[in-house]
Amino acid sequence: MHVKIATANRLTDGLVVFLSNTGHWIGEIENGRTASTAAEEADLQLASETEASSNVVVGPYVIDAELRDDGPHPTRYREWLRLNGPSVETQIHEETKNVSL
Repeated sequence: MHVKIATANRLTDGLVVFLSNTGHWIGEIENGRTASTAAEEADLQLASETEASSNVVVGPYVIDAELRDDGPHPTRYREWLRLNGPSVETQIHEETKNVSL
């Protein structure tokens, strides 16, 4: 089943967060509030923008997700990458970041 979920970045540390059913921003997508109708999506968008105006998060927007047994999963690579971290080997990156070319 395809659903929508609100995501943003937390202002205090920049981490990716998701709007929960209780209206709080959390780091676990599996506990995020989902919307399956246009009306629910509009409510989700409004709730996320309200939180942004309170300076809790920055850049909230609604993403596409697939609802599975263990919760929602992003359907686009960009959102998967935001959730799971860099797409490069971090150890290699750390070893080579100070190399001059």
